[in-house]
Amino acid sequence: MTHLTLVKARKEDCNLLFDWANEESVRENSFDSSKIIYEDHYEWFIKKLKSPDTLIYIVKNGNQSIGVIRLEKRDNDSLLINYSVDVKYRRQGYGTKFLILMKENFSNKTLIGKVKKNNMSSIRAFEKAGYIKTDKPAYIEFSSKKVLRWRNEVNR
Repeated sequence: MTHLTLVKARKEDCNLLFDWANEESVRENSFDSSKIIYEDHYEWFIKKLKSPDTLIYIVKNGNQSIGVIRLEKRDNDSLLINYSVDVKYRRQGYGTKFLILMKENFSNKTLIGKVKKNNMSSIRAFEKAGYIKTDKPAYIEFSSKKVLRWRNEVNR
């Protein structure tokens, strides 16, 4: 039985997250696929840890670190979700489990994920987790809740 827990990232997690972020397929599936330089990562990571608009969690199964989830505040009602699963734990359904876990823990917010169109693993994970899919020109957007869009119509 899988029991995942969320542990807030700390400064000591910087190297682990750097290794995960620079893993080959993570770079391929990122919107900016260039290799990350450690000094840039460290500066970015410390800034994100201090930001009131960012939450970073290490996802653990027992004492094993399985992956990372980052939430970025978009507005008062929504958060942008980014996640990555350690290469050793891929193809075991953890991406879907991460996304369900976030819906359960942040049910008062709309979670938004942006996925490259060729990232089939993430697309399947969002779909299996019950996120709502919207095809955009440059990517696929997933939402944990139906987003209502209002149109102004003028009666003539």
